[in-house]
Amino acid sequence: MLTYAILEALGEAASEKGNEVRVTALADYIGVRVPEISKSTFGVLQNPTRKRAGSDFPIGIRRSVLAIVADGPAIAKDPTHVLIREELLREEPAGDARSSRALAAGTRVRAVEYVGTWVIIARDGQKLGYVPADALARMQ
Repeated sequence: MLTYAILEALGEAASEKGNEVRVTALADYIGVRVPEISKSTFGVLQNPTRKRAGSDFPIGIRRSVLAIVADGPAIAKDPTHVLIREELLREEPAGDARSSRALAAGTRVRAVEYVGTWVIIARDGQKLGYVPADALARMQ
């Protein structure tokens, strides 16, 4: 229950200043959630012990790693592949499909889904379109 509450808190305990997660906010959240979780799950109330010494400090910065996409699941923002040559970005998985723009060699993208010899790619969590699979190299 404690681990679950900590993981949950890392998403909820950010302060209003720069999305910092601070020790005090984390402890406050856990102090409320652990009893709620233990009571609802096991019917037993557990209260975490809190012993604090020293001053409050940030333990991390909360940041979004997924983008919400209106027509499907969230897409991770981190790139997985790089274009090895300039390539037209197509609206459908076909060589004669309409192209909206060209992407330069070296563009870092995320491969979202393979459709035959084509790949739907995304950048910064947003779907861009299709490119041939052989135009991509997996990032190390």
